[in-house]
Amino acid sequence: MDRQKEAVDVRRNKFPVAEYTAAGALISLFSIFLGFYASAITFAAQSYPELNVSVINEIHRRIISNLILTSAVATPLIAGLFYLLARRYQALTGGKGE
Repeated sequence: MDRQKEAVDVRRNKFPVAEYTAAGALISLFSIFLGFYASAITFAAQSYPELNVSVINEIHRRIISNLILTSAVATPLIAGLFYLLARRYQALTGGKGE
């Protein structure tokens, strides 16, 4: 019984690099989406009254296209950055994250 308890304790003391990497990347992606949304709302509030429907549809298409491209490029870069930061933190704390 003590062996099983020790095994559980050892697993919990390790620093979860993958979890921190995933959390950092997801939070950063949320920030990107929020930024695109805020810029679209700001643009819409100031420019849509003067534009016609075809121009508005083209703007929406380009915004979505740019958002997909930005996410595809930024996700690996952000995940790599958070992975390096988490590994460095793990090395500094001896793998325990304390």
